[in-house]
Amino acid sequence: HISQPELSGILTAEEIANREIDSLPFNYRWSALLGKPARNFTMMVHGEPGGGKTTFLLKFSQYLAENFGKVIYISSEEFAATTLTSKVKELFNQFPPNLHFTE
Repeated sequence: HISQPELSGILTAEEIANREIDSLPFNYRWSALLGKPARNFTMMVHGEPGGGKTTFLLKFSQYLAENFGKVIYISSEEFAATTLTSKVKELFNQFPPNLHFTE
């Protein structure tokens, strides 16, 4: 790592290439789509209304919660709407105890 204070937090190309990332061992379905994200990754999704964002994210959140631990689903637009509540009821046979929701 560069020791110059003005470059603190900056890595060389060699340091980037040689660092080890604690990634999530996704099954084929999810790794084919998202690769190997770091264990502490965050994700933001944007798209047209009705495009399946909520369904996709709920299924992905369920997978994460059932396989890797606590997940927080932040929904600034749908949290107070019936849409999210209806989708959770429709998509989950069992409610993952590690999946939490907030605005």
